[in-house]
Amino acid sequence: MSDEEKTPEPTTPATPEPAANEAVPYARFAEVLEERNQLREVASGLPDLQQKIEGFETERKSWAVDREFMTAGLTDTEGLDVAKYLYGKIEGEARPTVSDWLATPPKALAGYFKQTAPTPAAPALVPDANKGTTATSAPATGEPISADMTRQIVQEAVKTGDWSRYREARDAILAAARKVG
Repeated sequence: MSDEEKTPEPTTPATPEPAANEAVPYARFAEVLEERNQLREVASGLPDLQQKIEGFETERKSWAVDREFMTAGLTDTEGLDVAKYLYGKIEGEARPTVSDWLATPPKALAGYFKQTAPTPAAPALVPDANKGTTATSAPATGEPISADMTRQIVQEAVKTGDWSRYREARDAILAAARKVG
C-alpha cells in the first residue's frame, strides 16, 4: 500500500484536559468563597442605596422648587406652604415652570410676596404764605443758614429718611451756630 491510502491517526491535544479528580487548592477555594460572600453582602445593600438615592432626588427637586419660590420673593413659611399646595395641584403636562407660574401669581399668594414699596419722592416744599418764600436748597457751603431752614431740612430728613440734604447743609448749619454763639 501506498502512503496516500493510509488513514491519519488522531492527534492528542497539546494541553491535557484536567482530570475529574484534580482538587482546587483550599486557599484558592477560601479566597473565592470570601469574595462571593462580600459581593452578596454588597448586593444585599443595593435596594437600600437605591431607595436613599430616590429620596435624595425627591428632596433635591423639592429644594429646587423652594428656591424658585424664594427667588421670586416668597419667603414667608406659610406662604411657601400655600404656594407649594397650589402649585402641586396642577397636574402632569399642564404644569408650567415655577417662574412662569409666578409671573401671574394666584390671588391667594398676593399677601405673601415681599412688597417693595417704591421710594417716595421728596415732597415739594411749599413755602408758608405768611413768611414769604424761602430757599428750598441748602445754601453754599460755609454760608450761615437760618434756624427755620435748618428745622425744615431736619423735618424733611425725618419724614423721608433721606439725610443727604442735611449732610450737604451741615457746614452751613454749624457756621450759623458759631455766628449765634
